[in-house]
Amino acid sequence: MTNHRRKKGDMKEGLKPLAIITQLSITMIVPILLCLFLGRFIDRRLVGGGNLWTFVFIVLGIGAAYRNTYLLIRKFSVKKGGDRNQNDE
Repeated sequence: MTNHRRKKGDMKEGLKPLAIITQLSITMIVPILLCLFLGRFIDRRLVGGGNLWTFVFIVLGIGAAYRNTYLLIRKFSVKKGGDRNQNDE
């Protein structure tokens, strides 16, 4: 029974990088796509044509994606760094 628990724990540890990569990619893609659709909506429905607002909102979406990704990576780094400090003591 101990071996079964150990294998389950190893599997959870093996899936953590996959979960982090998935979370990072979603964090980058969602703001860009939302801003793209919002910019297209404004250009087509409210302004009547052109691509100005689409471009503006894509730039804002890219900025938001980088900010969110930075904060997420920082959060994971602090967790990992904090774990190291506790183990060293």
